[in-house]
Amino acid sequence: MSLRLVARGVPGDGTEWPTAGAVRTYARSALVTTAAPIDTLGIEQLLVGLIGGHYLLGLFTIGWAFETGPIVLLVALASFVGPRVSTLSPAERPAFVRRWLLVAVGVGVAACPAIQLVPAPVLVLAFGAEAEPAVPLARVLVVAGVVLGLRRITSVCLVGMGEAGAATWCELVGLATMVVGVLLADLPHAP
Repeated sequence: MSLRLVARGVPGDGTEWPTAGAVRTYARSALVTTAAPIDTLGIEQLLVGLIGGHYLLGLFTIGWAFETGPIVLLVALASFVGPRVSTLSPAERPAFVRRWLLVAVGVGVAACPAIQLVPAPVLVLAFGAEAEPAVPLARVLVVAGVVLGLRRITSVCLVGMGEAGAATWCELVGLATMVVGVLLADLPHAP
């Protein structure tokens, strides 16, 4: 039923059915940003484990669980914003994107302190005193989760505005920045 509704289109919107070549070209340009390698590949965990060892990887993994809190909120918001931006006229898009990016920043900033209160009692309750070293890392990763969630919103906005190639380049730059950041953060602690 969904495919039939999509194929039928919205009556009177003036859109045309894209050619197969146009769909392939756009899909190729959106591939990396849609796959979101920063979120899905776990490269940072691999690097932390290789450089810092199993103990640091364990602390990182525990802290990383709290990073998902703001990401889930902001990705949910992105699932609302992304489809809507694509339906707007080019003149309406900038104001819409600005408004929703401000909303996203507000949601992220509001969620961050609330989630920051959770790690210490939950980690100690769940894992005992051995997990206390993960609390500061969890707090840093919660802030990182806000940044990653904002990245997903900007990505869907770019894709919705027809700028999938720009979104993919941003994702690749973000991935490279993350890898360099993890390597630099771990270098002083490497044996």
